[in-house]
Amino acid sequence: MVKKKSEEIENFLSEANDIINKEEKITYSLDQPENNPTEVKTYISTGSTLLDYAIANKRNGGIAVSKLAEITGTEASGKSLLASHIAANAQKVGAVVFYADTENSISPEFMRRLGVDLKKISYFQPPSLERFFKKTEEIIAFSRERLSKDVPIVVILDSLAATPIEDEIEGTYNPKELMGVRAKAISLALRKLTQVIGYERVTLILINQLRMKMNLANPYQDPYVAPGGMGIPFHASVRIRLKSKAKIKSASGDVIGVECNAKIVKNRLGPPFREANFSVMFDYGIDNLQSIYEFLKAKEEIKKDKAGMSTLGTQQFKTAEWRQFYNANKQTVEDLLEKLLTVRYTENDVNSDSVTTERDPEMES
Repeated sequence: MVKKKSEEIENFLSEANDIINKEEKITYSLDQPENNPTEVKTYISTGSTLLDYAIANKRNGGIAVSKLAEITGTEASGKSLLASHIAANAQKVGAVVFYADTENSISPEFMRRLGVDLKKISYFQPPSLERFFKKTEEIIAFSRERLSKDVPIVVILDSLAATPIEDEIEGTYNPKELMGVRAKAISLALRKLTQVIGYERVTLILINQLRMKMNLANPYQDPYVAPGGMGIPFHASVRIRLKSKAKIKSASGDVIGVECNAKIVKNRLGPPFREANFSVMFDYGIDNLQSIYEFLKAKEEIKKDKAGMSTLGTQQFKTAEWRQFYNANKQTVEDLLEKLLTVRYTENDVNSDSVTTERDPEMES
């Protein structure tokens, strides 16, 4: 009886879909990933294995193709550097990359050092936010005319907050005349583009600056706000917030890098509010292997002694030779990372009496 009911429902939905698709095909089967625009088929690494897991909750994760991602942070927190790593890794998976830079923030030499092929990236400086979104539409249309749909398209804007809108260019410096105009322009553009980037395998990455909130009434409230209204928080699949934690110094005392913290403040691809810490070196960018070492050490999977030796499981190695050890035991280390970083839910977790509630300042804002 139940089987008969199930068949009746399937037949009914098939006929209903024919009615919905009478003028144009707009229905998709969720159990057929190859035909579903919401299904993520490709991920682009951020350059940090820990951050890739925090976003996608799986091995070989990262920024999802066909989704909108926002990277926010205070000044010098690594936003442009992370975008450059993503551009380099996008090229490795065969994507075409378009980089819009209104801050003059990138260094071609440093991008080359991070692995970006400068001959295979389109760099442009849109005069306004409206022109950027218009050019993005044109880029998508042109790319799909010339390229196979299997080729991902990555469009990066650096940065949203620094790009003026048309009314700012043509108007006065009175901020009261422009109240809400930027937010409306962004919201309109995203309403036009969100479905398109899903259909056409486009990854749109918007870098945004964090600003301090004025007249903060609640001391426990999140003190930062990302300008541009609520359009991006609603449309983005992933929102990453970066901040610098500490300086990294050489043996001679020179500052050679910073420790960076990335928090996933919104995530449709995995559990939100996860964090990842990684080292950013001024001469070569994210030090992924050192970050993995520090993570495993913090989890007490790696034990280090005063003699300069480290132990992982039953294997011992010189701490200074961690990179060689990792390359020789890559599969073992990656299996351990997958075990530690992949969140798996069970019925016991959901019904556990040990679940606690904690206020998060970012949810109070």
